[in-house]
Amino acid sequence: LISIITSALRDAGLPDFCVQNVDDVSDETTERFITLDNYFDLLLPGGDAAFARDIQRRASIAMLIIGGGRSHLYIDSAAKEKTALMLARSGADTLLVHRDAALVLAKIKKRLEDEGVTVVGCAKVSRLLGVPQAKEDDWQGDNLVDTVTVKIVGSMEEATEHIARYSGHTADGIVTDNDHTAEAFSRQVDSALICVNAPVAADYIGIGFSSQKNTRGPITLESLTNIKYTVTG
Repeated sequence: LISIITSALRDAGLPDFCVQNVDDVSDETTERFITLDNYFDLLLPGGDAAFARDIQRRASIAMLIIGGGRSHLYIDSAAKEKTALMLARSGADTLLVHRDAALVLAKIKKRLEDEGVTVVGCAKVSRLLGVPQAKEDDWQGDNLVDTVTVKIVGSMEEATEHIARYSGHTADGIVTDNDHTAEAFSRQVDSALICVNAPVAADYIGIGFSSQKNTRGPITLESLTNIKYTVTG
């Protein structure tokens, strides 16, 4: 990849040392890099949000955090069952299911468990599906294991309130055939990427997304503005 980039730089008449690869990725080298503010202007740490926060505490260089935090998929009462089943395993850490669409939960549970995913849920989901009841920690932070939390909600507003409390504000989505509900959800949810009947993925189409207010959206040179995207599938 580096050879391709340096070749492109030369073809464009730019010095090929503009992009360099560091082979040594040891903790000691990382510790040195994150304090070299006289050489570097910006850090883009990879990994999960906990790792990024740890780097942020120790770094003396400005940081742009990509992704991080939980993503949610709200399955509306007007959702098509086929679409809900297809998107239930599309990147969301938490599924919020309208009570009028709760009949699809058994099929979602089977699909997730067939793929080796553990399902935990709210008290209602626990009783309905016979799965462990989620603890408060299960609704928070990055999902670093193959576990999906599921909650039954009474309305879209209840779903968006849950998202506002627990989301990483990078990518959240809705499954619905109601255009008005989709539009309202897109307005109310404060995330960089809103997915309407589309997979919930913070690295949508291979582009890293930032949820930081000063650089929101795809990480490009042109992205230093506050941008919100709605993806409709």
